[in-house]
Amino acid sequence: MGDIGKRIKIARKYKGLSQDELAKRIGVAQQNIARWEKGERIPGAKNLIKISKALDVSIDWILTGESSFMVKDGKKSKEKEDIIQFVLEDPEMKNLFVFLSHISLNFRKKIDKLIKTGFTYKEALLFLAIKYLKEKE
Repeated sequence: MGDIGKRIKIARKYKGLSQDELAKRIGVAQQNIARWEKGERIPGAKNLIKISKALDVSIDWILTGESSFMVKDGKKSKEKEDIIQFVLEDPEMKNLFVFLSHISLNFRKKIDKLIKTGFTYKEALLFLAIKYLKEKE
């Protein structure tokens, strides 16, 4: 999957939309969304603008991933932007966020189970990391 396609998929899922719903919002066939997300094709300029508006993300972010994820118009987007900025500025939070975005659903369930028993996120992650390392020995 190409990077542009990955970012479209991330933003679409973040908005809680299916490929079909996004396709209807921007006036294309669902197959186009699937091809873009798989990296088989790249959306043209007009569709990039439509995608950007439908998903509330900047075109720069879709193309490069280097600018802000959320568009800064509206109170809700501003709040999300503030949270994202906080995570990116705090090295521990950034590392935790990156780690959590890459772990499996099963691993997330294990973390949640430990938290329900009184562990903090850090304690749960440390516990599972140590357990994993001991199993690998």
